[in-house]
Amino acid sequence: MNRGLALAGLIALAFGGASVAGSGTATWFSWANGIGGVLLLAVAAARGLARARGAGSPAFRGPLLRASLRVVLTLLAAIAAERGAHSLKLQYDLSFEGKFEPAEATLAALADLCAEGPLDARLYYDDGDARRRSTRVQLETLALESCLGVEERRIDDHPDDEDRFGIASSNTVVLLRQKNGKEGWERVERPTQGALFEALFRLRQLQSGTIYVARGAGEGDFEATGETDFSGLTAALQTEGYVVNQFVSAAARDLPTDASLVLWVAPEREISANALDALRAHLAGGGRLLALLEPGRETGLEVVLREWGIDPLPGLVVDPASGDFEGLARGLAPLAYTYSRRHPVGKGLDANRMTFFHGARSFRLRKPDVGDDLETLVYAS
Repeated sequence: MNRGLALAGLIALAFGGASVAGSGTATWFSWANGIGGVLLLAVAAARGLARARGAGSPAFRGPLLRASLRVVLTLLAAIAAERGAHSLKLQYDLSFEGKFEPAEATLAALADLCAEGPLDARLYYDDGDARRRSTRVQLETLALESCLGVEERRIDDHPDDEDRFGIASSNTVVLLRQKNGKEGWERVERPTQGALFEALFRLRQLQSGTIYVARGAGEGDFEATGETDFSGLTAALQTEGYVVNQFVSAAARDLPTDASLVLWVAPEREISANALDALRAHLAGGGRLLALLEPGRETGLEVVLREWGIDPLPGLVVDPASGDFEGLARGLAPLAYTYSRRHPVGKGLDANRMTFFHGARSFRLRKPDVGDDLETLVYAS
């Protein structure tokens, strides 16, 4: 009977301790198990003492002292082994699937990133999330083998981070790196070691490119801070590690050879023939163009786009399911929330992050060559 009570008490204490270790805080469940375990052990001890009438005899004291000494020595040896392993940074992964043992590929990716600059991992959590401890141990294990800095942040205490990184749930890890004074980041919503490696690999492949913004034909201003200007877009691109430069399209005979992307935003006037020829040469050489064109205007870019299978159509895109927005008639500001999951443009966008297109121009897409690849990036209703 006493052994049964003692065993039940130890099991209750184990459950209570595991609950605290897993969630990082004491809950009603851990308190109930802790108090119940102590009471059960106390009852078992009292019953045992009541029955041990001969405990004071010399014949009983010898075996009792020897047994107690062995227990104390075993506990001291275990504590010494734990402290020694901690000071020597030794770890042994006894989990069934070896989830805390860093793979060589993961360590190689960490080494490459650490060679280029600081690297940090932020674990965002809600109170009571038992997964948090396992993720923290994974990150701390990786930190022992690299320059990785580990920080835990309660989501409710960092609403700006929640919006910036698109954190939708607890136990989300954000990896941040610094390179050439620029910051890049990757979000990992299910931080298994495989998912962490994929994020590290993407960060390692991230190259800080150079974007050239066209000026001179009434394009949007990337330096001004007004409501209709684009300084916020400049800051967002720089956060992703890009260098943002400008060029005057009217004076362009050739586009910069280091351009990762040429960006034309809402030109209001005709673009010079020289600039269009320079753009054709840029695209023929494998360059990239992002053109954001307002409806009802002809800029000359439409001719170049048509050569690549993007035919401008008259009129606006009408989405009857969308309401009125900022003075536009109902349906003229399409509301989109279905994005491509394959294309980088749709990265981090889902049904929780809707996009309004304020007067979207209409185009028809075709393949100039059979081998060309067309992919839809976003759907309206």
